[in-house]
Amino acid sequence: MKIGIKVDLSQMNMKGRHKDVVKALRRTVKTAAFLGEREMKKIAPVVKGRYRASINTKPQGLKAAVGPNVIYQDWVERGSRGVYIPKTHRNSSFKGHHVVKRAGDVIRRKVDDILKSELRKTGATGGR
Repeated sequence: MKIGIKVDLSQMNMKGRHKDVVKALRRTVKTAAFLGEREMKKIAPVVKGRYRASINTKPQGLKAAVGPNVIYQDWVERGSRGVYIPKTHRNSSFKGHHVVKRAGDVIRRKVDDILKSELRKTGATGGR
């Protein structure tokens, strides 16, 4: 599952500070990605801990991949409508835990504050 985040920088005065803005955006993506990992691990269901332990983050510039890496991740996320369904749950009406979706909601609420903080650190906003 992909989580898209849009940031509107049109309201900020950043003329001639392109490098600072890109630096702040990279740090924002990395911070938001690790926040997402922390949230996913916090709300992930635990039986033996394998699903939670498989949640990891791979930041790559202005993108980051965050999520679990187990064969049954789709089933945990979407429930019995998922692709991989354990034999013990094939006839269940399990709705899923929606771990990635819920963590994405947390990230969306906090990404503006993270970006503003990173821009202040680099001085890209002129001290605002």
